[in-house]
Amino acid sequence: MAQPTNNALTTGNSTISLCMIVKNEAASLPACLESASRSVDEIIIVDTGSTDETVLIAEQFGAIVIQHAWHDDFADARNVALMHATGSWILFLDADERLDEDSHALLRNYAQHHLPEGFFLHVWNHSSNNPADDSIVRNPIIRMFRNRPEHRFSGRIHEQITTSITQHNPDAVFQMTEVIIHHYGYLKEQVVGKNKVQRNSSLLTEALAEDPQNPFLKFNLAVEHMRSGAFHPALDLLQQARSQLNDLTSYYHLVLKYIILCRIQLQSWSEAIAVCDEGITQYPDYTDLREQKATCLRLTGRPEQAVQVLLEALTLGPPPVHFHSESGTGTYLTCYALGQCYEDLYNDIQAIHWFTQALERHPSWILPLQRVVRLFKCAKEPTGLAKYIVQLQECFPAVDVQPIRDLLASEGCYEALRTPSLHNIRPYPPASEILSMIEQYSCGNRTAAFQQLNVFRRSEEPSTSSAVAVVLLQWADARLAELQADSPNDRLLRSTRLSLPFLPLGGWS
Repeated sequence: MAQPTNNALTTGNSTISLCMIVKNEAASLPACLESASRSVDEIIIVDTGSTDETVLIAEQFGAIVIQHAWHDDFADARNVALMHATGSWILFLDADERLDEDSHALLRNYAQHHLPEGFFLHVWNHSSNNPADDSIVRNPIIRMFRNRPEHRFSGRIHEQITTSITQHNPDAVFQMTEVIIHHYGYLKEQVVGKNKVQRNSSLLTEALAEDPQNPFLKFNLAVEHMRSGAFHPALDLLQQARSQLNDLTSYYHLVLKYIILCRIQLQSWSEAIAVCDEGITQYPDYTDLREQKATCLRLTGRPEQAVQVLLEALTLGPPPVHFHSESGTGTYLTCYALGQCYEDLYNDIQAIHWFTQALERHPSWILPLQRVVRLFKCAKEPTGLAKYIVQLQECFPAVDVQPIRDLLASEGCYEALRTPSLHNIRPYPPASEILSMIEQYSCGNRTAAFQQLNVFRRSEEPSTSSAVAVVLLQWADARLAELQADSPNDRLLRSTRLSLPFLPLGGWS
């Protein structure tokens, strides 16, 4: 495993201490430390009671491990790590985070700066491990700051360091960077497995009882309510927080955004649009607010107005880096929303145009292509879809073939699936083999039928198996239709047909 080493850029005042708090993080910790170890000079880990191999893993990376009892207080545990850090700078990460591969040299360069007291790093919150399905929420957060005795964390949960820094130095400078941290802690399996919503809500409720007028605690408790679907109490807390803040507060724009999200969920459309307009006036370059307004307009039957707002958002592009935002805002998400609006306006040509624009900006995102396929299906234009697929591959070679094949198979688009550029496979099995398999299935010998089907599938490369499977299923449908027409026992054949995992006969019906 990699060890933290001295870097040629490191000088007497630019060393970096990585500080972490962990408990039972053996599954996540290796990847975290592997990503960060060559960017730092020492690793300080506070363990709050691990019973797995967390401590052993940390020590293998050369970390100094301090055992500390957990007191339901994240700031308390983080401050223990600070007491043992000797670097000029503190970088703090969680075990479910990774330092981006391209950020190592950047981090070292920023550590040589003399003016800033702290640096904003961009935390990318991932929703999936699959890049094609991933929706990334990007949030700039102070994650590296000068190691001074007076700099200490505060807050039982969602602990903050900036309060301490600015109390001791009201003129402190914080600099925005290009450094990226990937955060996987809010993947569904992580949230459920660690019961994060309940844990966070409990700690925030306790903290708010101790400090009932704290708008930051109200904001964060509202976020946990939103995660659990409790939008009424979330909205109440957000409105309380808003009344205590102004647009100079770093997270005020996010308070507005979440108020709008709550209003949308509660279908309070006019109130949501009013907050959108107020927010756009205060933050004219915050693209997210225009997209939220367009959503309200579209969902209330005003797609023409939504189109105009979305075109404004597309012109703005992604918001400036100091805003909390989703990946795709001002780019592919906006194009997709325009496609939806034109669907509502029954303008298929424009809808396909904007869905294609979304694909151009995010080639691995299958959802826009799914909308295009269904538009062609509704128009009963299988030949047109086949031509579209060919043109799509010619114009955007980065679009992956396999998801296209899988999508066409799931939608029963056989003619488009036969597009030569989509597959290069051996001749399909003889019809006699297919009919034998179907007859075995119809006679109740399902095991033999599926074994035969699996032989056909395994005989192909994984990237072409779906095309073979579609042809098998098409033949199977046709044969079952013939049997059903000739058999006196229609009920038995109908039940057999419904139990088979096959596509609708003809695909386009």
